[in-house]
Amino acid sequence: MTARKRTGTRSLAPRAARRRPTAAVPAASPTLAELQQRVDAWIRQFEEGYWPPLSMLARLTEEVGELARELNHLYGHKPKKKGEPPGDIALEVADIIFVLTCLCNSLHIDLADAFERVMQKYDARDATRWTRRPAVEARKRRKGGAV
Repeated sequence: MTARKRTGTRSLAPRAARRRPTAAVPAASPTLAELQQRVDAWIRQFEEGYWPPLSMLARLTEEVGELARELNHLYGHKPKKKGEPPGDIALEVADIIFVLTCLCNSLHIDLADAFERVMQKYDARDATRWTRRPAVEARKRRKGGAV
């Protein structure tokens, strides 16, 4: 089989955002705090509770491997085997989010706070690292931000 190569400009929006929804979509997406609360409520219904951090790291590694496999099938040089069902990249990403949320909850990490801090780090560290698009640069100047 020949390798599939995808080139050109593609929309970065998820496929679901580019096609008509087939099911009811919630009015608003949950915040990171709401995700953490929902995962915590789900985990707390079981006596076993959260796994130890290293076990969760192993599970996270497994889930990232499953995402890598699906991406390799879709964009890489390894086609699926005949009869192998199609994967769902969005579900693989959601599995990663779930396990990562479990890990953060067990370590008492506020994901929203951690995300804000990492974006501040990227904004400061990489402010001049990449070539800015003209429209983005103009917006930043109007808002008084660093370019």
